[in-house]
Amino acid sequence: MMEKGRGIQTAIAKYGLPIVMIVTMFVLGSVSWLIGKMFDSKQTFNAALVVAAWSYMPRILGALINAIQGLLMDPAKMTSLLAISLSPARFMDPDKTNPILYQMVGRLDLITIWVTVLLAIGLVVTGKVTKGRAAIFGVIIWVVGSLPQIRQAMM
Repeated sequence: MMEKGRGIQTAIAKYGLPIVMIVTMFVLGSVSWLIGKMFDSKQTFNAALVVAAWSYMPRILGALINAIQGLLMDPAKMTSLLAISLSPARFMDPDKTNPILYQMVGRLDLITIWVTVLLAIGLVVTGKVTKGRAAIFGVIIWVVGSLPQIRQAMM
């Protein structure tokens, strides 16, 4: 049973993770393209997908940082996934903090902000919008990205 389970885990890690990342980048590109249209962006759908793919690359660095932290941290201190994040939520107790506040503070993660800024820069370059509009776009993208965490916190 253990060997069969390992085979399944290996297959998921080998094939499932890349598929999830590709789907996530496609959704991110689609959403950023749609939101960019609210700001009179000239960005094509293809350009939005390229910007989303490149702006998602810091997530790989973030995953590596989180993996190293997970290996080096005391398991008793890992009370949630946000305990190894690069956000202020790592210093909060998930049991004593309002779940919505906890998730929103978790969105202040360095990697998440980095991805959001890269999306906004991509909108300026490929969409020919002003930096002010791109900043508002970045805030809206950040809020839209927060919706799944808010939903999770409410459940």
